[in-house]
Amino acid sequence: MRHFDKKLIMCMFGGNLKLKIMSFLKWHKEFTEKKIKFYGLSKLSNYQLMWLSWGKGLVMGIIIAYFICH
Repeated sequence: MRHFDKKLIMCMFGGNLKLKIMSFLKWHKEFTEKKIKFYGLSKLSNYQLMWLSWGKGLVMGIIIAYFICH
């Protein structure tokens, strides 16, 4: 990474970018686990949850396209 790019990133995100990214990833993991337990999906594997998420996105995309085109 060039020096300018590194300096720009530090300016945008503060001094300790790695710490902020790690705390965001920790928050995201905890949030996802809470939602999985809340909806009762804890019996599903990560692979099944990814397919469920993909299907949900596909359905939502179809609904949005329907309302935009009509």
